[in-house]
Amino acid sequence: DTELRSVTFRGERITETPEAWSIERGAVQTEDLLLLADHLRYEASTGLLIAEGHIRLERPGLRLRCERLRMDWKQRTGEAWGLELELPPHWTLRADHVAFTSLKLWDFQRVELTACPEERPGWTARLSQLKVDLEGLATLRNFWLWLGPIPTYYYVPWAIYPAEAQRSSGLLPIRFSPSGVTGWSLAVPYYQTLGERADVTLSPEYHSRRGVLWGSEVRWHPEYTHQG
Repeated sequence: DTELRSVTFRGERITETPEAWSIERGAVQTEDLLLLADHLRYEASTGLLIAEGHIRLERPGLRLRCERLRMDWKQRTGEAWGLELELPPHWTLRADHVAFTSLKLWDFQRVELTACPEERPGWTARLSQLKVDLEGLATLRNFWLWLGPIPTYYYVPWAIYPAEAQRSSGLLPIRFSPSGVTGWSLAVPYYQTLGERADVTLSPEYHSRRGVLWGSEVRWHPEYTHQG
């Protein structure tokens, strides 16, 4: 391992010049951030870091994989190409390109988004652009829902969605079932906070053989010694 200021390097081969460090199959790490890649180059004077090949960028609440990355390590700003990002609570996002600021503001281009854990998810949302403030809202443009390889009529040209980790109102992950007693089904649940100690979830669900069915759940917690 080699340390420079608050940055720690390790790898199979480290080459040092007065201008930069080059690392093969290595890692760059600070107290709150870890970056692994096949090839790394770090310029200490500017904080510029360039990574290529099998990249993993991780910090609490963030896991990013990509094929190419260029960032200001000190300011936590930069851009990445060919990426996959895991977002709380259980979203997986793939995009051609992203520009980010402080690892909190993200601007994705040509996006596929899903909450399905399968390698071939039952549904995906395709967007031309997605801007995410991890402490605020996400802005979606040209949202188009696909069921497997089939596009649907569900299209939204523009929308906003709560992205912060704290409790807030908004759409929950879409649920899709390709078959069942009532045919295929699609649910688009909505979560609404009712103050600090109550909330309601509305769950309209479309079934191909029965039409729309409605469900709801109300929760309340009026006192620390009571709940419902």
